[in-house]
Amino acid sequence: MLINKKNKKTILIIAALVIACLAIKYFTVAVSFFVQIIDACFALILGCAIAYILNIVMKKYESIYFPNSRRKIIKKSKRAVCIILSILTVLAIIIGIVIIVIPELYKCFELLSDAVPRSVDVIKSWVNENITADFIRNKVNSIDFSWKHLEPAMIGYFKVNSSEILSSVISVTSSIAGTIADIVIAVIFSVYILFNKEKLSKQFKKLIEAYGKKERTKKLLSYLKIADKTFSSFITGQCIEAVILGFLCFAGMVILRFPYAGVTAAVVGLTALIPIVGAFIGAFIGAFLIFTVSPIKAVMFIIFLIILQQCEQGFIYPKVVGKSVGLPGMWVLAGITVGGGLFGIAGMLIGVPITATVYKILQQSVNTRIKEKKIVKALETNKDLGDTIIIKKQDTGKEKQDIRD
Repeated sequence: MLINKKNKKTILIIAALVIACLAIKYFTVAVSFFVQIIDACFALILGCAIAYILNIVMKKYESIYFPNSRRKIIKKSKRAVCIILSILTVLAIIIGIVIIVIPELYKCFELLSDAVPRSVDVIKSWVNENITADFIRNKVNSIDFSWKHLEPAMIGYFKVNSSEILSSVISVTSSIAGTIADIVIAVIFSVYILFNKEKLSKQFKKLIEAYGKKERTKKLLSYLKIADKTFSSFITGQCIEAVILGFLCFAGMVILRFPYAGVTAAVVGLTALIPIVGAFIGAFIGAFLIFTVSPIKAVMFIIFLIILQQCEQGFIYPKVVGKSVGLPGMWVLAGITVGGGLFGIAGMLIGVPITATVYKILQQSVNTRIKEKKIVKALETNKDLGDTIIIKKQDTGKEKQDIRD
């Protein structure tokens, strides 16, 4: 029996319905199977993401690295040199942040170890002076927070639960080793992608053209171009905005003599990569660090960061990121909320460009449909006028032919 287009569509619809019913019935099995596939392909997915980010940096280096040179050595070495430079640039940024953050965090923990027992003593003295209830006073006075007393308790806990602790340490170590292996594979895979990106792009286009219709292929390629432009401009703009905000935060903290200026500015800059929500995360971490030194300065820091954030949202963000993404604030918040709810911090990062891509595609589709409808409506309303124009043209043509005859 020959399968025509109508039967083919019916078969595909029935198959889709059967798959949907099976997925609903065996939902947990389907989800676990999907998670297993994602885990198996995690290194490759991460490699694609790394390649995409490195490609943005690599394009900048390729535009600088002897663009007008015709020498064979430069042409052959261009891609390799630019890939190495882009990897080194990203590594330098990561190492720089680690060098700034880790020593400051160590100092913070040292201060906390001294500040916590003193804070407990202050609370005890305040309760004894101001509260008359014996029950509360006895409870508070019974608190004995001292690192000397905690040490034997911790040693005893480790002795009792040594087997469980050992198994957890082994599992954590194996997971860390697996993560490192995934990162190494991802970086190698990203390098392969960057070396062969033109070839892979051509192969992808051929694949779509071979199995898809012309109109659908054109639409898909145009959508992918919109997505690429939105994601690349968002990443570039967000990174520039984070650097500007981190630098302004550091300068302001040095001028106002706040402690932990380096680590707080680095944290604020990093968390600023997450739009809207990131600033609050950075403010909380920075305020907590400063609170260990002075609670009053912690409050002053929150006020300073709120003012800085308002200036950044009003002047820097719209010029650096807002224009490049072209997404209203309401949809930015929606993208962060939905992305964060589905995929956590990673979802918050990719939620905005995904929402911006969908928004632009829908905007383009709506505008083209409205134009088509307007043209059709204009033709329908001016149908009589169009007919008379055609008749007049025919009449004038006949008159000309009669004159010639």
